[in-house]
Amino acid sequence: MKKYKTIVVDPPWKYGKWGKASEAAFAVSGIREETNREIAIPYPTMSVWEISRLPVETLADNNCDLYLWATQKYLPDAFNVMNAWGFKYCQTLV
Repeated sequence: MKKYKTIVVDPPWKYGKWGKASEAAFAVSGIREETNREIAIPYPTMSVWEISRLPVETLADNNCDLYLWATQKYLPDAFNVMNAWGFKYCQTLV
């Protein structure tokens, strides 16, 4: 299996509903409904446990750099996921 020196991961963190629908969003989709309702995230999501079970460590070469995207809500969980994948925290990029 090929090993990588750099891995960039944007996990599908679970947020439930992701906010109020804007009139612009409905205009693009062609939907003309109430614009103050919550809409579901438009892609499948995973729990933190499911994300931490992804076999990312099997793709990592020696001294591999991991760039793991997370929002403020999931920052503590991101550190746990990183550890589960066999990586150690070095720094945060914003």
